[in-house]
Amino acid sequence: MKLKQWGLLLATFCLSLTIFTSAQASYLSGNSYATMATRRVKITKNVNVYRCKTGQYEATNHFTYVGKLHKGAHVKISNWLMSTGGVWVVKSARYYHNSRTFFVISAKGHHWYKRI
Repeated sequence: MKLKQWGLLLATFCLSLTIFTSAQASYLSGNSYATMATRRVKITKNVNVYRCKTGQYEATNHFTYVGKLHKGAHVKISNWLMSTGGVWVVKSARYYHNSRTFFVISAKGHHWYKRI
């Protein structure tokens, strides 16, 4: 009887450990979004920059306001289309990326930058 209980307890523990570790590592990578930012540009008017923390799905990404990109700054950008609209992924020394975060600009059109 005790052997059955220990076996059931061990199986439950292994199952919960598997579910916990798979849920912990199943988020999108901020590095894959930031690698798309290859176009070098110069900013022509001030724009807001947001940090995006990746979630398990694209719809669960969280955006947080972090500051402004000022006129005259040099950065790399790329266009990224979401289901809710387009944003620009931005990459520079100040706006870095890692496995969980990347930075975006939510500006419409091409009137806020000039290609270098």
